[in-house]
Amino acid sequence: MQIDWQTVVFQTVNFLIIVFILKKFAFDKILKAIKDRQERISSQFEEAEQKRLEAEKEAESYRKKIPGRICSNRQGTMQKNTGRN
Repeated sequence: MQIDWQTVVFQTVNFLIIVFILKKFAFDKILKAIKDRQERISSQFEEAEQKRLEAEKEAESYRKKIPGRICSNRQGTMQKNTGRN
């Protein structure tokens, strides 16, 4: 079995042409779309973190307003779950 060098050369040239065309017309758009998506996801994570912190602050303010029996009940429940009394 022999290698047909003419076919190898033509396939290599065709491959390089396709790579050039994709780089010229598609590669930059694909990279931009990936970058935009990463930025959008990052901002969503930051927003979620801010909302979590706000929720924790609000929960703490409600805990301060609630009578001590509910807070102590919560601690008692935590102790039961961990096996400590």
